[in-house]
Amino acid sequence: MAIKEQLHTDSEIVDDINLACWIAENLPIRFIGDEVLKQKCTAFSDDEFGSEEMMEISKALIDTLKKYRAKAGMGRGLAANQIGIPRRMIAVWLGEEPEVFVNPEIVNTEGEGSYWESCISAGTLLIGEVIRPWKGKFSYRNLSGGVHTIEADEKQTRLFLHEIDHLDGHNCLEAYIPGTTKFVRGGKEEIFSHSFTRTK
Repeated sequence: MAIKEQLHTDSEIVDDINLACWIAENLPIRFIGDEVLKQKCTAFSDDEFGSEEMMEISKALIDTLKKYRAKAGMGRGLAANQIGIPRRMIAVWLGEEPEVFVNPEIVNTEGEGSYWESCISAGTLLIGEVIRPWKGKFSYRNLSGGVHTIEADEKQTRLFLHEIDHLDGHNCLEAYIPGTTKFVRGGKEEIFSHSFTRTK
């Protein structure tokens, strides 16, 4: 490898490590290995909807995801236990702003597909190939308690399944196909370079 190319690669690695350090210093993110990420999160009961506690968790999730996205230029979802709160709530960026989904559940799925996933709780330093259902339907409640469903496309399905895994005490590193795990060397461009591939 030419010296110039090596210096460029080394610079990219430093940038990735700097991002991980920034996450640790500036956000309440819990990293892989933390006990709270291994817990199955507790659902919200009917009498908790609209409560001050629920609103505080929602705000913390949205604020954290926004700060990460502003810094990293990526980040589409975050589960409550990733900020140390083992409750069944996620923030997902589907449109112009993140939305909060309470007690999300899988209704049904169809097909199967491959994609390379990373995770904020791994400092966005690792990536690996994961096989998941291709499309899914999900139920959830909003902050007022209203019950809704969403028919997700392949990208949204992947996102919901990734975050629901967190709520169940699992992470994508556990799902990486053996032999595909690698360090991110090219930042978000490398993470985004992988396409969704339908296998079934």
